[in-house]
Amino acid sequence: MNIGFDLHGVIDSNPPVMRDMMRCLTRNNISVYVISGSPKKEILEELLEYGIHYRFHYTDVLSIVDTLKSDNINMWQDEKNRWYCKDEYWWPVKGRFCREYKIDWLFDDCERYKEYLPKTTKFIHIRINQNERQKRQNSQTT
Repeated sequence: MNIGFDLHGVIDSNPPVMRDMMRCLTRNNISVYVISGSPKKEILEELLEYGIHYRFHYTDVLSIVDTLKSDNINMWQDEKNRWYCKDEYWWPVKGRFCREYKIDWLFDDCERYKEYLPKTTKFIHIRINQNERQKRQNSQTT
């Protein structure tokens, strides 16, 4: 079995719980993929901040930005260094990852990705209470 977890909105919503869940899965020979929009280098740094480690908690990291850049898609960043491109290129990439890596379940907070997933991938929508998320983030920085 192969399971994908979005970073921003899923893993970062409760890193200790997600870290434990990911470890439980990998310990049971389930492949765990971290799938996110950010460049892989940034994803890896953020995962380390949460105490989430390669091979121990996850199998691989899949980056939308890195994939689109390798496809020579025109991309740009805003003043907060967030990446953008035309929607027609961005939104289908997680579906592409799910097909290529045979992802059985994808945990994500953004339902828009669902329409691009193969029928073999189950979409698990994670709803985040923004107030709780902000409290957690504030407590991590103090």
